Formats: sequence, C-alpha cells, structure tokens
Amino acid sequence: MRIRRRRKGITGVCAEIEMVAPNREFVSIRKMCFYPSNGRRIATFVCSLAICLLLGAPSVIAAEQGEAAARAIPAMERALAEAERKLGFLNTRSLSYRRSLAGLYQIQGRHADAATLIRREVEAFEKAEGPRSTNFASSMNRLADIYRKGGRGQEAHELLQRALGIYQKQPARRTSPPAPVMRTQRPDPVPVAKKKPVPAFRRAPARGLPVNGAVARAAPVAKGKVAPAPAAAKQKLTLRELQYLERAMRLDREAGELWWQKRFVDVERNYREALRYREAALGRDHQDVGHSLIRLARLYWSSNRNAEASALHRRGIAILERKLPADSTALADAMWELGGFLQIVGDYNAAQPLMSKALSVFEKDADKRSNMSRRRATYATVLKEMGRGEEAAALRR
Repeated sequence: MRIRRRRKGITGVCAEIEMVAPNREFVSIRKMCFYPSNGRRIATFVCSLAICLLLGAPSVIAAEQGEAAARAIPAMERALAEAERKLGFLNTRSLSYRRSLAGLYQIQGRHADAATLIRREVEAFEKAEGPRSTNFASSMNRLADIYRKGGRGQEAHELLQRALGIYQKQPARRTSPPAPVMRTQRPDPVPVAKKKPVPAFRRAPARGLPVNGAVARAAPVAKGKVAPAPAAAKQKLTLRELQYLERAMRLDREAGELWWQKRFVDVERNYREALRYREAALGRDHQDVGHSLIRLARLYWSSNRNAEASALHRRGIAILERKLPADSTALADAMWELGGFLQIVGDYNAAQPLMSKALSVFEKDADKRSNMSRRRATYATVLKEMGRGEEAAALRR
C-alpha cells in the first residue's frame, strides 16, 4: 500500500513523497521480547540451558579426572612399592608417592583405600618417632581429612584434636639461637715449693649425654696424677648445648615437611638456623656441621644458586674428610652427590676427581655394589664429555 503525502512549502511534481506502510506480520526482535508469550518462552529456554551447563560440566570434569586417576594408579602403586623396598617406608620419596596415591584413590571415591595407606604411615611414625612427633601429628591431619571426605566426621574430629594437642605441647621456636656459651679455663695454680709441675685445673663437664647419645661418667683419678683429656667424640655437652642440638634436629624435620610443600624460603630459614645451633653447640669443624652444610647446599642446587651451593658443599666435604676415614661410605656419598651436581651444570673437570674417589670406595663396600653398573655408566659419561673416550669405553665393558 502506498501513501502520497505533500510536504508543506514545496510545490511541483517532486513535492509528493511516497511512503511505504510496514507489513503487519513483521515485528522487531526488541518488541517481540516484550510480548508476554514470547518472553516467557525465551526466559524458560535460557534458564534450562544454564541449568544443564551447571549440572553437566562438573560431572564431565569429574569423569575425566576419574579416568586419568585410573590410568595413573597402577604406575604409582609400582613406584611406591619400589621406593619402600629400596629406600624405606618413611623415606621422603616413599612419603610423596604414598600421599599422591592416596589422592588418586580419593578422586575415584576409594576413601577406604586412601585411609588404609595413610593409617599405616601414622602407625609407622608413632613407632619410629614417638607419640609427640610433629611428623606423627602431620600424618594424623592427613588421615583426618580423608575421614572427613569419606563421611566419618566423628573420627576426623578426634584425630584433629589429638594432633592439635601435640602441636600445642611443642616448645616455642626461637628466630635465632642465643650467643653460644664459651668454655673458659681457669688459670694454672701456683706451683709448689718443690717445683713439681701441677696440672692445669679443668672444669668438670656437666652431667648429661654426649653427642653420640651414650651416658659417660668420669673415671676416678688417683691422687697426684693428671686426668686424661676426654676424646672429642665422648666429650659431654652442657644442658644448653643439648637444647641447641634438639632444636636443630626439630628444625631439620620441619624443613623436610616444608620442602614437599614447596615453601623453599621457610626451608632455607630452618636449615640456616639448624646450622647455627650446631655450630654453637659443637663448633664449626664437627661432622654434624658438615652434614648440615650439605643439606643447605642441596636446597641451593635445586634453586639454581650454584655458586653458593658449590661453596657450601665443598666446605661440608672438607669437614667430613678431616673427621671420617678415607674409606667411609658417608664421605663417598657426599663426594658422589657433589660430582653429580657439577655434572649437571657442565663442570666435568671438577666432577671427575670426586666421582673417581667415590667409585673406589663403593667398589670395596658390599652394600654399594648393587648400583655399580649405573654409577660406572654415569662416570663414563663424564669421561666422554672430557674427551677421554677410550677410558669411558673401557669402563662400560
């Protein structure tokens, strides 16, 4: 239908403008949404679609996670069995594999199997470290979380209360050790008239435990004779020095747990404080101080702080060389470990002598011969990178 309309003030043929009336069947989308019937239909469709997405997406994700867990569980079970057989039930790697396997069991809804795994860990820590151990309390927390997810709320609450009591009984940790107690020696007494040499007065050591944990008592000394100086390994420690060593061991245990939580800043702080406590109690040249330095060096190697790690590792090995015999497997392990880190960073010239000394000790020890083929292959790789291919080939034969 066409309508002719004349504009005011315009004359002539062109003054007539044709206008086309819209078809009644054509309706804009904007107006359609405001019609009661159509708006109701659209709202119903949108709500139905949203509900389907909300309910369907989590189920799809859970199904995919369950399939992935089912594929990973057999490999994780084999890795856990191998680690427990070779490294021990409470080794850090065994703990990591066991907790990962418990997590996979929980994804599949196998809370009973996960609880069985962690319950064995709780019993092992209680037997090895006692009912006041922080590792024992940490494992109980994990078991309580599994109980809670499995619908066993009352048992979970009891475990959490027990673990909380253990943590509350732990002594407060100091941010830094106090100044070490310096051992003083009294001056020599005035010699007698006959000019006989009089031994210097030595302070009697405090009653307690020596470093190796055995109770030692001073032997009676005959009158007029000089008491022999006690050996360094049997020298008794004061009560404060024993407290230092106890704090250092607790800090090391906490650092091991923090490492698996990837809280490396806290791990470094714990290792440094433990090192300071040992140096204050035992001196800077003690065997335990050397092992503490190596633990801190491992952290620096894993953080790509290679220069600091190498310096600490070498200082720890130097202490062990002075305190341990040349054929000690502990010393050989430290040398082999440093050689492995140097191999990773490409310093083959520094790694080769360390690995060579360690191999010569391992070949004489019956407990270390099981992995000799792998160790020889690693050492042969270092020789080959140094251009000593003939020696490497001979070592692989």
